[in-house]
Amino acid sequence: MKLTADSGELAAAVKFAARILEARIMIPAWAGLKITAADGAVALAATAPESTARAALAAGTGEPGEILVPGRMLADITARLPRRHPADLAADEHALTITCGNLRYRVPLMPVADYPAHAPLPEPAGHADAAEFTAAVTRTAGAAARDDTLPMLSAVHLEFTPDTIALTATDRYRAAFTRLPWTPAGDGPLPPPVLVPARDLAGAARDASGGQVSVGFTPGEDGIPAAVALGYGGDRTLTVVLTQGEYVNIAAKIPADFTTAAVVDADETAEAVKRLTVVASGDFPVHLAFSDGQAELTAGSPGEAEARDTVACDVDGEPVSVAFHPARLLDALAPFSGGRARIGMTGDSKPVLFTPAGDAGGQGEDPVPACRHLLAPIRNAG
Repeated sequence: MKLTADSGELAAAVKFAARILEARIMIPAWAGLKITAADGAVALAATAPESTARAALAAGTGEPGEILVPGRMLADITARLPRRHPADLAADEHALTITCGNLRYRVPLMPVADYPAHAPLPEPAGHADAAEFTAAVTRTAGAAARDDTLPMLSAVHLEFTPDTIALTATDRYRAAFTRLPWTPAGDGPLPPPVLVPARDLAGAARDASGGQVSVGFTPGEDGIPAAVALGYGGDRTLTVVLTQGEYVNIAAKIPADFTTAAVVDADETAEAVKRLTVVASGDFPVHLAFSDGQAELTAGSPGEAEARDTVACDVDGEPVSVAFHPARLLDALAPFSGGRARIGMTGDSKPVLFTPAGDAGGQGEDPVPACRHLLAPIRNAG
């Protein structure tokens, strides 16, 4: 195999594919990155226990061929290639030689016959704007559980309508709800609800840039979607095995109404919380007392370090005090950065709903805000 490619484009494609490769693996071939050169193009593929990444780029293919090389090593090598020179790749029976200007690497090959076969990519079920996809996933995936004790809670629930994808995630202490506009492909039936592992979906969001993201599904033997394929611009695709199971109806936890609604500047409030975390490290709560015209924030305890700050707010309803885990409170405010957040409360122990202050609704009625964050307060916290 011989090929010549732009060193920057090669590095970007290798980085995308190799990102899913794990440092510790049980199957040696899964540490490899497969390179296929033919007809003026190069295809790259990497596999992991629950995902597959594929990338393609234009190249001058002097000799077609297919090889398997250590993926993480190749990613480190291509990241260091001089961008002012093209990259020449040539493989013999034993190794791949990479030349770029005066720089030369020689990497031993792995048995390509040991590499697992990949299922064909499915046709897209629809498309979403890449920037909107990234924003929606970022606002949602952080609320998913970070361990695999309950796999369903470490996934993001996607539900499809003719014009939106509703994303939901929860770790039992908070929940995030976001609506992502999308355009289905054709007039066929909509995909059923699916569960995408939050870690993989967040990684996919980081990879999305300009243009559109396509969404497609690979069915299992029972016809139910077994994997989701997320495509970027036609030359990169990430396929992720779906989590199977019945998702909890976390939307039912949203209170029907609130006795108090406070509107705050999201960034100003977040900065105040960050200042108080100096004395509210770990699981110590931040208390917020809402009254007419202001929210008083306190942290710490008598006899120990304490802090107090205030931010302006508009309060509709009775004065109320609530306490939150500071990191979760910052996560709840983050989606509304650059604007104001409406905080709906009923006493000091009921779930609290954060919505954009400019949207109608906020209590579950129609129209529903495009982004909502439900947060459980810390009970009996003072």
